[in-house]
Amino acid sequence: MKKICKKTQKTLKNLKKTLEFLLILYYYVLSSLPKLNMEIEFMIYGVLEMEIMNSIWSLHEKNEDSNISVADIVESLGNNEIERAYTTIKTVMDRLVSKDILVRYKDGKKFFYRSTIDRNEAAKQSIEEVSNLFFNGNQIQMLRFIEQGCETVLV
Repeated sequence: MKKICKKTQKTLKNLKKTLEFLLILYYYVLSSLPKLNMEIEFMIYGVLEMEIMNSIWSLHEKNEDSNISVADIVESLGNNEIERAYTTIKTVMDRLVSKDILVRYKDGKKFFYRSTIDRNEAAKQSIEEVSNLFFNGNQIQMLRFIEQGCETVLV
């Protein structure tokens, strides 16, 4: 039992890097395909979208009732050494609004944003999407693939 737990711990340590790779691969494949005449119910986040969402979730964890503006996200990303123009961040956040991942609301003259999905639900949906795309929805097969990749990295 301890051997399985230790192996699982090693696998989980590398899971994040492997999933990031799969998400980037998915994003690359998706962006390479011609645009389809279909509505996508859920789309895996791009790298900057993910950075923005992580900032929003972190700011909400600190203060659930806080109003989060584009300027707050620019500052948060800057603290994480991610320098982007205000207009770039605003454009990406507006795209997240159009995907129904964020909600934009006005208070006075300023617009604020709130996530419609929490971090855990987003992670669950992303894992399901990667599983569907690369492993025909078989999450056990996906975990075996990740485990094999981790064993190669750890050896």
